Amino acid sequence: MLRRVVRIVLAVALGTVLTTVVMVAPAAAQPTIGGGVGDTATLVAEGVAVSVPFTYTCSPDSTSVSLMMEVLERVRGHHLARGVGGTTNLVCDGIEQVGSVQIPVAANRDETFRVGVGLVMATFSACDATTSCTDFGISKTVQITKAPSLAKG
Repeated sequence: MLRRVVRIVLAVALGTVLTTVVMVAPAAAQPTIGGGVGDTATLVAEGVAVSVPFTYTCSPDSTSVSLMMEVLERVRGHHLARGVGGTTNLVCDGIEQVGSVQIPVAANRDETFRVGVGLVMATFSACDATTSCTDFGISKTVQITKAPSLAKG
């Protein structure tokens, strides 16, 4: 009888341990992403947009990666030129990538971007196949310049 009680207690204890191990299985790691914005943005089409360079690195398990960016510039007095844009389907292979995105002036604005100083706010987002996502944000002051002139020949 004592043996039977010991077996039942051991079976219950073993079952509890196995259930606890299964329930505490480690969760899958979230994708990782980091990035930066260049020091200089370039005017496009006489200020209708600016081209902003960026770099980023994300983990290879990322299946959906995007960048959203907003650019603000005080152009005269209290007037602002503002644009929002971004890009999707960025490559994630664990190696630093380089790109640029054109940010157009918002359609309801009369102002265009000009040579001067602007504020860039960027959010990089990486998601895996289970839609577990990680965001990385950066805000930076950039110099907005004219595009280099092409040599005529």
